[in-house]
Amino acid sequence: MRCTHAGVYIHGAADQTAMGVYCMISHTGTQGDMDLQKKGVHKMENMEIERKWRVSRLPGDLSEYAGIEMEQAYLNEHPTVRIRRENSGYFLTYKGISDNDVSHIEYNLPITKEAFEHMLPKCDGRIIRKKRYLIPLEDGKLKAELDVYDEPFAPLMIVEVEFPSLEEAEAFTAPEWFGEDVTHDIRFKNSSLATDIAFDPKGLL
Repeated sequence: MRCTHAGVYIHGAADQTAMGVYCMISHTGTQGDMDLQKKGVHKMENMEIERKWRVSRLPGDLSEYAGIEMEQAYLNEHPTVRIRRENSGYFLTYKGISDNDVSHIEYNLPITKEAFEHMLPKCDGRIIRKKRYLIPLEDGKLKAELDVYDEPFAPLMIVEVEFPSLEEAEAFTAPEWFGEDVTHDIRFKNSSLATDIAFDPKGLL
């Protein structure tokens, strides 16, 4: 299957499904949401509600928590089309454009290692490598996802929390170690970190 927008050619049913979604989104923009649903991809839909903070200090010994090695890059920024490696798993993700920076539609599709490696050189900007630690919060219902970035972004650390509703997101009181709320600061979106080469987060640390 070939997507002329990105010059991508890959084999395999799962990879062709993923690339079909990417090509459709690339050429239709926000219309992609409706087109995806017409194609039946709405079954993988997930409304993601999250807030994020720029971490001021670590919450303790990170070796106590489960960790995920991540490598990701972006094929498109508005709307977001991302490829990511999570340990030995590989995914293509589409995130719809948000009107509040907190919630957006998200679709995740598994792809092969070969597809990931084929698309990676075609992505825009920088590759993001980081380790994510999953840290349970005191209420036991929520967990913090702490991302510790590798170069060229180190020592940047961002923590995100996903919520079941907008009301719970707005009512949430962050632990002190979370630091500054950057949910609405576009500079700290991963897609911005990847594609805005001029922005150096080290200057803010």
